[in-house]
Amino acid sequence: MPEIPANSLFGYIGTVFFLLGVFLILSGLGIVKIQQITVNKGAGTLVTGVIIAIIGGILISSEIKTKGNDANILPAFTPTVVSALRETQTFITPTVIPAYIAVTNEEVANIRWRDEIPVFNGAITISLDRTYGENNIEISVRSPGYPRETYTSLSISDKVVFHGDSDFEILITDYKAIGGFVPDYEIQVVVKKMPKSEYTATPEYMLQEIVLVKLGEEVSVFDGEIFVEYIKNGLLGKEIKIRSSGYVSEDFVVGVGSKIKYEGKHSYAIVITNYSNIGLELTVYK
Repeated sequence: MPEIPANSLFGYIGTVFFLLGVFLILSGLGIVKIQQITVNKGAGTLVTGVIIAIIGGILISSEIKTKGNDANILPAFTPTVVSALRETQTFITPTVIPAYIAVTNEEVANIRWRDEIPVFNGAITISLDRTYGENNIEISVRSPGYPRETYTSLSISDKVVFHGDSDFEILITDYKAIGGFVPDYEIQVVVKKMPKSEYTATPEYMLQEIVLVKLGEEVSVFDGEIFVEYIKNGLLGKEIKIRSSGYVSEDFVVGVGSKIKYEGKHSYAIVITNYSNIGLELTVYK
């Protein structure tokens, strides 16, 4: 059945009035006749029916309009509270790295008489040339592209420095004689590889002196602070010895342009500047 368009008292009254008005209109026109109800046919009934139907229609239309407005009203919106997502943050404490770290590598080598032992993958090679006991040891050190250097009159705990691609500090830590039909000897050295230092003429060398040393002669430099001896001409270069009172003497094999360093009372840088039939010309910096 069709739904009665009424939700209030006015709606029901309007519906009744409308139906009653329709009935009177039909009865006034003679279309509908009910025996139990006496309704006169004619204009009066027709007019009355029209008026009642109009009143009913007004009440019904008011009810329908109210329902339409209610239908357009949206239900109250209840916002859903969404909690903000929180990322779990891991804070890493930074590691403070010094601007410069001086790294020193160290290797231990055992060297027998007349053997050559490479150290630091061949960066330098050390040989035990001769020995007359633990207080008179002679070693040589060489490196590709650098003059061979010979150090004499060494003892246990003596230390020398060879300057190649890096600076190599060589410390003699042990000496022993190996018995047998042919006597043999062995030394142990601790070699430290350090960052290279420049030892040519720099502002730290405040004084310089140019000397000429002849073959087989020895000259004094800086009023006897050091002595330079031109020993001989070898296959690998010119052999010189540098000594200072109270310090270890050192032998070097050099050529023109060679730069060597000697540690005595002060630090001395020696540059071979020229060679002639007369001798070697050296520039010594202190």
